[in-house]
Amino acid sequence: MSNKEVIDMLEEFIITGKVRSPQYGLCKAVYDCQENKGLGSAYINSFKHLVDIFKTWEYFSGDKTFPIKSPWYGFSSPSEYYGKGMYRGRQLKLRKHLAQHIINCLKESK
Repeated sequence: MSNKEVIDMLEEFIITGKVRSPQYGLCKAVYDCQENKGLGSAYINSFKHLVDIFKTWEYFSGDKTFPIKSPWYGFSSPSEYYGKGMYRGRQLKLRKHLAQHIINCLKESK
């Protein structure tokens, strides 16, 4: 998946607040799109690149797998999010903020 395709998907998320697989989160949606394109080692490199981007985000949880911290239990496991509003209120706002941060970083890296 090209940066443009990732950017387009993230921009759609910012507008709609919806991802393809909400139970797996925004970042997994990016990974899945890349994996479905058959990128192989490029998929692994893109994961590493995305983790580098997470680390520059001001609200990064410190967990590369789940970059948005859970407000309910103090850690970021998505199992804590299920049924608790991953895509509502502050959690939605954080996800949109992260999506915009990823977009900005991808555009800068061109």
